[in-house]
Amino acid sequence: MPANEATRGTLAEGGLASLLGDLQRGRASGWLRLTAMEVRSGIPSVTRCGLRLRGGRVVTLEAAEGPLRGAAPAGADLSRRAAAVLARMLPCRDGMQSWEPEPGADAEDAADGPWLAAVALRAVHDVADASAVRWALGELARRLVPASTVDEGVTPLSPTQGLLLSRLGSGATGVELSEQAANSEVAERDLLGLICAGVVAWASQAGPEATAPPAPTPARKGSEAGAPASGRRARAPSTAKSAPSAAARPTAPPPPPAPQVPDVAALRREIEDAHAALRGATHFGVLGLTVDASEADVRQAFARLARRYHPDAQRDPGLAEVGQKLVDLFVAVSDAYGVLKDAGERERYARSMGLYDLGGRGARAATSAGGHVSGPPGDTADEPIESRLLRAEEALGAAQPWEAIRLLEEAVPAATGGLKVRAYVLLGRAYAERERPREAEKALQSALQADPRSISACLALGRFYRDQGLIKRARGLFERALEIDAGHADAMRELDALPDDAPEGPPKGSLLSRLRGERR
Repeated sequence: MPANEATRGTLAEGGLASLLGDLQRGRASGWLRLTAMEVRSGIPSVTRCGLRLRGGRVVTLEAAEGPLRGAAPAGADLSRRAAAVLARMLPCRDGMQSWEPEPGADAEDAADGPWLAAVALRAVHDVADASAVRWALGELARRLVPASTVDEGVTPLSPTQGLLLSRLGSGATGVELSEQAANSEVAERDLLGLICAGVVAWASQAGPEATAPPAPTPARKGSEAGAPASGRRARAPSTAKSAPSAAARPTAPPPPPAPQVPDVAALRREIEDAHAALRGATHFGVLGLTVDASEADVRQAFARLARRYHPDAQRDPGLAEVGQKLVDLFVAVSDAYGVLKDAGERERYARSMGLYDLGGRGARAATSAGGHVSGPPGDTADEPIESRLLRAEEALGAAQPWEAIRLLEEAVPAATGGLKVRAYVLLGRAYAERERPREAEKALQSALQADPRSISACLALGRFYRDQGLIKRARGLFERALEIDAGHADAMRELDALPDDAPEGPPKGSLLSRLRGERR
């Protein structure tokens, strides 16, 4: 990849190492931005960082989110932290990488910055284990070629890396180098360092400056001498004045295939269809699984859909209109995984929804729009509203607000009178427990609109405002409940517990909590 061309793609197997090598060989200037997604204890974690290069040197490190958050100062600490970023990103399996060149940047401004090659070599040394190194290398069966000369001031190679480089014969593959070494794991780690530093490259990805290794053929009197592939001119014997034959010349590797341009219109339709299918879908349906899915099935489905619908993975301007729907999908996929990843929790969830009474496990396997079901999980049209509300209350008592929301969203349109008020109040509680404050407030306000004299609705909305730090609004609702029933014990108790002069505060909750609450 030429260093003056912008590029963007996923953190594919072996892709980042080759990109680092290209940037060092081209003495590139610009921003290398990396985004990695990991799942820890069932919670998606996103790390974003950027390395700014000037003439092949690292001058700035920015880490917006994740454990590497913050900006690194110049000097040795910049080298250390930049290496920590690359060590974390090289073996990453889910994420994005992008290169934004700055052709007009002055490389002289980076005289004190560490070379990218030195940072990459340090990062490879810090990569956790052999399997991570193998992933960062990619397919080892490919042929390797020298890609640049070694400058000790730029690329401080270890003795073992220098030895490996000396063994890089004509047509050698990564597999051959690994098998020939006394310690294959050390050889693979050294090879990864050489690729990241831009010293060697895969033949299919080598740029114009990458050359095939020299073939040491002794010159014979009266015969043509093969020209060294390193580009240095060999002294031809006086008896052989003709040019090397075409067969002796190294052939240029085939150009890499052109990147596929995504069909943005089709992807936008997919996101819209998948979002429309979320309403009423079970967690199994969200992940496109049957009830008898294994833990491995759940993990694989989550990884596939999280990559597909992660907001950072789909930043095409043509998807701006469905950006919020993309957030909804990613949150729904994460919620589903949070419940189904544990076998016991998965069993309880399936039984609470009656999915084992459908005449066979997995009867709801029909999916659409990227693995999302297209309708509600069961036929509850004949179930009495009172029964649905009782099941929703049981779900809330069992700390399963997602199940309560599913039941109540189906029950509210069919409920009337006092049952409608009760359904709205329960729905507001469920939304609040799922940290979706806007939807909770709307449901509780709908309960009051359905019956302006409902004390339960006044108390529920007042408690919601109290928990959000909106004390004046909470006091007004508790007083309204006392206007309806002057002796109501709960209303008096709630009113007495409020602080006298508490200022109105902003809505509470973490960034993710507010993201969940603003998904409409």
